[in-house]
Amino acid sequence: MSISPVIELGSITLLSATAAAEYVPYTIEFIETLAREGSVVSVYSNDQWFVDVTSLQNFYAQASLEESVRARLMNAKQVRDDEVVALYRARLAEIAETHQSLPQKALFHTVALVCCGVGAGIFFVLANEYMTPELLQPAAATAGFEMSPFTPQVNEVRDTVSVPNQEVVDIGVSVTEMTESIDIAHGVALLPSSSTSARAVEDFFSDPVRVEAVSSTTGQIHNVRTNENMPYVQIPH
Repeated sequence: MSISPVIELGSITLLSATAAAEYVPYTIEFIETLAREGSVVSVYSNDQWFVDVTSLQNFYAQASLEESVRARLMNAKQVRDDEVVALYRARLAEIAETHQSLPQKALFHTVALVCCGVGAGIFFVLANEYMTPELLQPAAATAGFEMSPFTPQVNEVRDTVSVPNQEVVDIGVSVTEMTESIDIAHGVALLPSSSTSARAVEDFFSDPVRVEAVSSTTGQIHNVRTNENMPYVQIPH
């Protein structure tokens, strides 16, 4: 006696799992599992499951929709993950490039600073060596500045100390008598009386000078570098 693949329950028609498998792309075993779990309308009779085809089709449609939504969500997540990975890799490449360029920038800055320092040093050396008052006076006059005449430096402080005109030194000769025959408008250098030779007078100055004696106690000091003259007077010390 064969078992009918159909069961009528009022208005509901139930098909065996084998027959129902023709309406959805499920295997017989999976349909029986759905019936056993109560996921579709079904009854168990004569050692087999009978299911409502409409209920089975609805389950399939819902499952397909959920699968489609899940696939889209997974795809969107994958896209976001890919974007994050791309940004991360780009940032890593940027950091690596920055770190690679740092030594080059540091070397460039160091070389630039060294060049600036060397250039400044050369400039000051050349300026101190060649920029004499005679060279600067035309430029200063063009710019509207007035330069004071050069006053040579002497080694001893007392050489540049001013002396009252009427003071009488211990040799019995007043400073007025000693200086009346020389031009002291731009200053006078006072030298000790022990400086009896031109060489002794020259030793008092840092610049090269030439001494021209006018008398036993007075004379002219000529600055060879600036070509300027300054009178001197020898006094006791």
